[in-house]
Amino acid sequence: MLASINNQVDVIFLVDNGGLANFSIPESIKSKIEVISANKNLGTAGGYNLGCRRAWEKKCSHVLLLDQDSECDQDMVKNLISLETYLKKNSEKVAVVGPYYICKSNNQPAPFIQHEGLRIRRIYETDLNLPKSSNNQKYTPCSYVISSGSLISRQSWNDIGETYDGLFLDFTDIEWGLRSATKGYQCYGSFDAKMYHIIGDEQLSLLGRKISLHSPLRHYYAFRNCVWLAKQNYVPGGTRFNYLIKLAPKLLVYSWFSSEPLQQLKSMILGVKDGIFNRMGAFQK
Repeated sequence: MLASINNQVDVIFLVDNGGLANFSIPESIKSKIEVISANKNLGTAGGYNLGCRRAWEKKCSHVLLLDQDSECDQDMVKNLISLETYLKKNSEKVAVVGPYYICKSNNQPAPFIQHEGLRIRRIYETDLNLPKSSNNQKYTPCSYVISSGSLISRQSWNDIGETYDGLFLDFTDIEWGLRSATKGYQCYGSFDAKMYHIIGDEQLSLLGRKISLHSPLRHYYAFRNCVWLAKQNYVPGGTRFNYLIKLAPKLLVYSWFSSEPLQQLKSMILGVKDGIFNRMGAFQK
């Protein structure tokens, strides 16, 4: 991740959520990196907020959010900036621009997501009639982009607000994207900006669909945060229904195809319960 982004940004803020104890920063990029110690694991949401606060203190114009397992194409940032510039020149209110990412485990691209009432539309590079920018870059409006690879301007971040750190992990990008829409902003995905990323611990093929399987703890966060998000008044009714109606089949699939089905089942049910009662933040045993 560090090597792929080194020549594309001016400064790198590396947030230590507790995983850098045995990590040595390569000498070739040490001068560009500032390590920020979180003192405890803040999750992705809290870690992003901590890094962004430092970026704004350093008068950065934009932040590029990245997880540790992402790898950026060599022109990714250039393409994201180019698309944002084009959109703003056309009077669009841009919340975030994000790259088209390819899953490292199976080399398959992941679509951008657009909520349309009860329908979730998955938008791929091969879709017809995609809009193009002035330099022929293909893009699409979408409801959100995944956190890693998100390019966000200081103005957009300050207007929309920080990510909700109570989510800790999972749905932070979805929540922020849906919240941005209530303030008149639009999220955009670039098909020319590419990123390689790992989703899930393993991939399952079921009825022609690729399903990412995670640990019981990760599924706890996913179910809890989904329930919590569905309760928020800024979430459209169709989106709320779509998320909640899928919890039951997900619970069956994730437990049935897991090597530890009982633990998976317990974690997901506990997640639903904690989401209902607003027990947010890091998981407490």
